[in-house]
Amino acid sequence: RDLVARYGGEEFVVLLPGTAVDEGQQILTRLQRSLSVGLFMHEDKTIFVTFSAGVPDYRDGEPLEAALERADEALYEAKRTGKNRTCIG
Repeated sequence: RDLVARYGGEEFVVLLPGTAVDEGQQILTRLQRSLSVGLFMHEDKTIFVTFSAGVPDYRDGEPLEAALERADEALYEAKRTGKNRTCIG
């Protein structure tokens, strides 16, 4: 079962069990693109939403923390290399 959870201030974790890393990257890229085409209202202000994502390749038996650390590293790579994109870590 897929799951989305808040993970820190402005960070979220999207768990996609049984999903290959390249497919996970495609899913998050589609989500990123669909959110980026619209404008949102917050406190009577128009907000343009962007996000960067890190996608780890989960290795059987590894601690979840290790996969989250690789996702975090990939996230910061995405931010360093242009933002509003997804990178595999």
